[in-house]
Amino acid sequence: MGHLKSEWDIVAMAPSILITETIDNLIRDLPTFYSTSRTVRKNTFAVPKSSHEYYSKSFVPSSIELWNNLPSEIRCLNSHKALKAKLKAKYYKKVPAYFCYGTRSLNILHTKLRIGCSDLNSDKYLIGISNTDLCDCGGGEVENARHFLLECGTNLVAKVNMLDSITDLLHDRGLDNNNLLDIDLLLYGSDLLSYNDNVRIFSLVHTFIKDSNRFQVH
Repeated sequence: MGHLKSEWDIVAMAPSILITETIDNLIRDLPTFYSTSRTVRKNTFAVPKSSHEYYSKSFVPSSIELWNNLPSEIRCLNSHKALKAKLKAKYYKKVPAYFCYGTRSLNILHTKLRIGCSDLNSDKYLIGISNTDLCDCGGGEVENARHFLLECGTNLVAKVNMLDSITDLLHDRGLDNNNLLDIDLLLYGSDLLSYNDNVRIFSLVHTFIKDSNRFQVH
């Protein structure tokens, strides 16, 4: 679920590139477009190669890969309206109401962890503004959201308090915390839980984010 909205945003721009006639210059700058008569992979682009991981995740190569992976019946649509309708049906999912929970500052920090654009070293390394993706804790582990929220030994007391409280909540609901208590639950909540239970989990995560002092909280 984590990337559906961002994938929709990227792929939804494809109709403007492939159907409209107002941006021919942009099309000429993209890798060679293969027509339906030249390949079994109908209406696909060649993905530009690069040795840098952060470039491969940038807009052009990532959007091309998303487009190429769409079913051929979607790629071959010649109606802008029909294409957007198919893409919306494939990608769009209503954002849960509890995603809006919390103070503005903590909600933003939680969202940045969710979409991978936080001040964690792994996120900064991917876009070339950090020399390392490793955590400063010295354990030699990549500092991503999973490490920050579940694994890092820094701020251990605050982390144990958060995880113990979530474990108790899941136990009270008769759910298997061994399978459910993971990074997805902390970032996205769960459809198996009520709105109030998801708000409780987000509240615990926000408290940990604040107490960790890892980010600047306004």
